[in-house]
Amino acid sequence: MRQKSENDFEIDLPGVGKFVYGQRTIGDFIAIRRRYVELAGENVNDAVLSSLAGIVAAHDVMCVSCPEGWENLMNFSMANSKEDYLQKVLELDRLIGEKENSFRENKTGESEEKRA
Repeated sequence: MRQKSENDFEIDLPGVGKFVYGQRTIGDFIAIRRRYVELAGENVNDAVLSSLAGIVAAHDVMCVSCPEGWENLMNFSMANSKEDYLQKVLELDRLIGEKENSFRENKTGESEEKRA
């Protein structure tokens, strides 16, 4: 897990709990890319594999804290009928993206509504 910082942000994943992530830095970008290549290889033609490798890589590098059992996304069973972990992981990624986009909007002083 990553060390806490004043630039951390929280994500509440419904039905799972609270996640804390560090804001992305250039160093994170490099670390995420390195982890992605480790997971997926350099020349990936499989969109699903590529997407999941990116999600896992970002989580591995940026996660400060998370609900118990969510420390390593690679450990989730695809056969567990009680939980649809893949759906939850994709939802978590969507929420992280929305939060990161909100930082960009705040820096420019322009919201999505103003641009439309």
